[in-house]
Amino acid sequence: MKTYFIALRPYCQKPRIQEGNRIMKILHVADLHFHQPSMDWVSAQSCHYDVTVIAGDLLNQFAPNMGAQIPAVRAWLRTFPGPLVVCSGNHDFFPSGPNTRAYGSGRWLRTLMGKPNQPEAAEQPFAEVVAREGVWADGARFSLGGLRWEVCGWAQVKPDTGQGADVLVVHAPPSNRGVAMQGDRDLGDSVLLSAITKHAPRFVLSGHVHNPRSWSAYVGNSLCLNTGCDLSGMAPAHIVIDTDANTVVWRAPKIGKIETMNLKLTY
Repeated sequence: MKTYFIALRPYCQKPRIQEGNRIMKILHVADLHFHQPSMDWVSAQSCHYDVTVIAGDLLNQFAPNMGAQIPAVRAWLRTFPGPLVVCSGNHDFFPSGPNTRAYGSGRWLRTLMGKPNQPEAAEQPFAEVVAREGVWADGARFSLGGLRWEVCGWAQVKPDTGQGADVLVVHAPPSNRGVAMQGDRDLGDSVLLSAITKHAPRFVLSGHVHNPRSWSAYVGNSLCLNTGCDLSGMAPAHIVIDTDANTVVWRAPKIGKIETMNLKLTY
């Protein structure tokens, strides 16, 4: 049987965010699919950012080693060297049953939080947290670094998703936008489109569509971002949000592309 290893060395000795400071730089990745070089790269790079976001699909259901993937990824997330926000994707979400009760329906990810919120996230207030608390996953609503965050797992989007949030982390992007289009197929979420049209979070960070027509799109005043999926080398496709410089940069190493857009943000 093949053994899987993920580097766990502490690249960052302490979080960049100190209590009371605002977030300036966010690293956004998605669809890592248990690609260990990319996971190692994310760990190594996290010390350059205030928060790292993984917008779903940490696992790869097409691989024959699902039994080994979950404990390996849980160990990686538990020892992640900086503040981490992560939601479940369709590869991370499978029905609960007699043999999967501990892991099914994204529970393997939610239980990484000390006090996991319930999926009815919009009924919960935004709890004030500090960076050292570590990992926030499905159902979490919290305030960190001057921003209000909501994390919505796979199959959990509701009409009130994003209400009051500045940053919404979700796997599938909103439908009817380039971030959701792969060729002629719309792989987005129509309920999410309605929710963010109504509630207008500043950012909607997603993945799911591996080769979208575009990596960014606006829904009203909400900037929706999808990294796409590029696992051809060490660095996956990724997005850097810098609220201090008011820029968003998308990098796709596989095709050698870097694109930048300017923001107009105020706190």
